[in-house]
Amino acid sequence: METRPPNTNRWLLPAALLTGLFVRVVCQWQYGSSIFWGDYSVDEQLHNAWAKYIASGHLVGDAAYFRAPLYPYFLALLYAISDANMHVVFAVQHLIGLVTGWLLYRLCSEMFSETIGLIALGIYVLTPTFPYFENQLLLDFLILPFVLSGLLFLHRALLLRKRSHYVIAGIFFGLSAITRPNTLLFVCGAIAWLLVSQGRRANLRQAANNAAFYALGVASVIAPVTIRNLAVSGDFVLISSQGGLNFYLGNNDRADGISAYMPGFGASWDYSDCRAVAENAEGRVLSDSEVSGYWLWQGIRFALDQPDRYLPLMLKKFYLLFNNHDVSNNRSIPYVYNEIWVLRILPLGLWLLLPTAIVGAVAGRRNSRVVIVALFVAAYSASVVLFFVNSRFRLPVILGLIPLSAFGINAAVGLYREKFRRLLNVTGAISALISLLTLSNFYGIDFDNRGQEEYNLGNRSRIEGRFSEALERYRASAHARPDMSEVNLNIGVTFLNLGRLDSAETYFYKELTVTEDSAEAFNNLGVVAGLTGGDSLALSFVEEAVRRKPQYFDAVINYVIHARRLGRIRDALTVVDSSIRVSEPNAYLRFYRGVLLFDAGDLESAQSEFELSRGMLKHDPQPSFTSMSDIQSPRESAERRTATDAMIDYHLGTIAGRRGQLDSARVILSRALEGDSTLVEAKINLASALTLLGQFDEALRLTQEIIESGNSNALVWYLEGFCRMNLGLPGVIPALDSAITVNPEYVPALRLRQSLQK
Repeated sequence: METRPPNTNRWLLPAALLTGLFVRVVCQWQYGSSIFWGDYSVDEQLHNAWAKYIASGHLVGDAAYFRAPLYPYFLALLYAISDANMHVVFAVQHLIGLVTGWLLYRLCSEMFSETIGLIALGIYVLTPTFPYFENQLLLDFLILPFVLSGLLFLHRALLLRKRSHYVIAGIFFGLSAITRPNTLLFVCGAIAWLLVSQGRRANLRQAANNAAFYALGVASVIAPVTIRNLAVSGDFVLISSQGGLNFYLGNNDRADGISAYMPGFGASWDYSDCRAVAENAEGRVLSDSEVSGYWLWQGIRFALDQPDRYLPLMLKKFYLLFNNHDVSNNRSIPYVYNEIWVLRILPLGLWLLLPTAIVGAVAGRRNSRVVIVALFVAAYSASVVLFFVNSRFRLPVILGLIPLSAFGINAAVGLYREKFRRLLNVTGAISALISLLTLSNFYGIDFDNRGQEEYNLGNRSRIEGRFSEALERYRASAHARPDMSEVNLNIGVTFLNLGRLDSAETYFYKELTVTEDSAEAFNNLGVVAGLTGGDSLALSFVEEAVRRKPQYFDAVINYVIHARRLGRIRDALTVVDSSIRVSEPNAYLRFYRGVLLFDAGDLESAQSEFELSRGMLKHDPQPSFTSMSDIQSPRESAERRTATDAMIDYHLGTIAGRRGQLDSARVILSRALEGDSTLVEAKINLASALTLLGQFDEALRLTQEIIESGNSNALVWYLEGFCRMNLGLPGVIPALDSAITVNPEYVPALRLRQSLQK
């Protein structure tokens, strides 16, 4: 086998790297001027929010990781350095992609030959999926240099027999694991392979020592994450707690092998939904690891109880894993390729990689270096198929196929040179059949997925206030995918933004024909009914939403609003209590419970709830970053906390006033107005307290502010007259007359008016 190309080919390495650089520069330039710039998919938005949370100073957090943490921390570092300049972020990610290409060349050159290294680099540079994912806020590109570095040092350890190389290899695979834990399956496979292969050739003790040093390297990276999870949550979570849930999403009787579909909630589920189902089934509060364990067991039960459905599903996932078509997730990759020409012209994919990699694996089956790469491909492929398949999840598989493919291409060239034409023809024919298989679409899947991309762009237009454009995008999405959930829902929301209530109502009903259990559609129908003054009808719709999703915060709050208007305080308390039982600790639910107890006259219990809510607000727990409901900017979160804190002070001050604790009421109500100067009720109650305390000047100033703002009532005019009387100022009678005009039966104003007439 050739070990080094002729010197005349020295230009190939820099030429390949420069080609890779050119592709990435053009890709970022085109992406930056396209409609996709700033249009983030769901997982991208979650990574973005988590990174900003970390960059704002929350380095440790106080909850076990739901997602593997390395990429968000890496992203947070880039945000801190660049002030969240996305051009800088993606430029760095593209540079890492270029380094990945160089590492691939180094790995193949050291394992096999420089020729194979150059072939591998050429394949990498001409495959569009790598630069595409480097231009997303997704973690998968970051695994690749860790995997290649780990394989490189594992190869050196086997060659040089240095224990330090085993440790370093383990460290790199540990870094890969805390980026995406799928790598752990290969880690276990590599340990077993070391024990078996080296145990035969050397001795079992030496093999065990080598495997132990490799495992030590892996553990040295993972252990700090595990210890941190245990320290902040008291829960043993190795890296992240999403594994069991993801396993069930890919293995249930409604699973399609490519989407995160949750039975009962569809594609728009929240983690809180999944937690509520698990806790309801178990009849107790569960830790994050217990929730994960519950869903893992549900997936296993599906596999055991319904093998007639599970086995065909696994076959479909294997087929999709090695299909040349891109399996999109929350985005249409073909749609992006059509807009970014530099990606569109790159020709290579699994149509070439899979058949040539199989040739390479067969040709090098007795080569330990080929075996270790093939082991990685097999292990990582299995880890993807265990869950569900899409293009970004299989990115490390594609990378692992490249060394095997380059080895196979080199072997085929060798057959040609040595004139083994018959063997080469047979190999070529089989390879062609495999290539055609990768290009097929046996399951009739909409790989184009244009409806998803139109939906994404519609969401962006709606959020940015371009409602006409949003409607156009949503309608295009509905035309492409009539059965897609949430499209009609968001058309309705857009019409709601435009004030077109009839149209909004029509599309919310239409959403129920697509997703009959859509709690969001029922809640929004309640919003429409509430805006038209139908509190009873609104409450019935919202009640349906809460029945389907007791932990649906927006629906619970809407129920509280309409129930209070109808005087159904106890019903609202029942709904809030049910939501508290199935939701994670929530300061805002506790606040609304306090409001309802306040309305019911249970001032002592209300005060306890308000104080509990305030304590939870001060704690400011780490968002779980499990769903879109966790995405809120630090500024928005702070504003919401401040407004709620002011409302708590308003109620606590009012409670103090009703108990006759006027000085306390004055202090607390003043603090409420410092937090939110628009709280009219707080101003009125503060004016009342100041009047009772004899501080007529300050009370008069407040009543005048309220009157000028147009929010006066009989009490305000009465206080105005009363303060003027005690200060010896004119205008007492007109103020009292205004109070009586507003409410002819307002007794304090009537009595004072009569006493002044006498």
